[in-house]
Amino acid sequence: MSSGTGAGSGSGHIITDENGEEQEIVKKPENGQWVMTKTAREGVNPSIQPLVMDYHIDDMLNSFTEMRTLVLQKCHVPQRNDTSGGSSGVAMDSASGWADAESIAASREEVVKGCQIDEVRVALKAVKESPFVMPENPMLNLYANEVQPAIRRPKNSDLATKSNSIATLLSHGFSIEDCVSTIPLFADATQVIQRSGEGVRKYQETIFSQTNDAEAAPNADRIQQDLSDQNSPNL
Repeated sequence: MSSGTGAGSGSGHIITDENGEEQEIVKKPENGQWVMTKTAREGVNPSIQPLVMDYHIDDMLNSFTEMRTLVLQKCHVPQRNDTSGGSSGVAMDSASGWADAESIAASREEVVKGCQIDEVRVALKAVKESPFVMPENPMLNLYANEVQPAIRRPKNSDLATKSNSIATLLSHGFSIEDCVSTIPLFADATQVIQRSGEGVRKYQETIFSQTNDAEAAPNADRIQQDLSDQNSPNL
């Protein structure tokens, strides 16, 4: 069996013309058409049939779905399937790829920070070499390691966890500067300290000045539940 394109010999049929003579008309495939031929014994014209390919739609769709899923996994794109009961939030994040996407995003964030630090070094070098900068300009005494890039990836999924962490640190005596610089919840930590620092310090003075001999309830200062509740011994 062979396949090819163009015209070729094939099986024909006998017709009688207007003069009463019989003629054999050979059926030839159309130009560009794929055909399937079968070699016959000598003296017999070979049969020619159009080459037909049967498509299995279900198998093709399954193949496309598997290929798409593999591409998304290679690109660290999390799945967006409906979650069902029986699995915790941490387990679902790991199974659906959200934990992997978060890990990759965190590594990319460090790369972006490094690039911004390089930009700061170039900018400070240009400031020091510029003849238009006055000698008393404070930027002449600024070093690149004193600049902290403000890179923020807002995520509503861990908002409760970060809020609980900040509230817990503040209630245990940590300063607002240390809290907002350690836990990346706000876009500009400096502005938060300037606007809310005085109120937070008054709040801390109030709770520390209160005397209560009764034992405080576990996690009494928590705002709402977060991911840490899944392994909490207090449940």
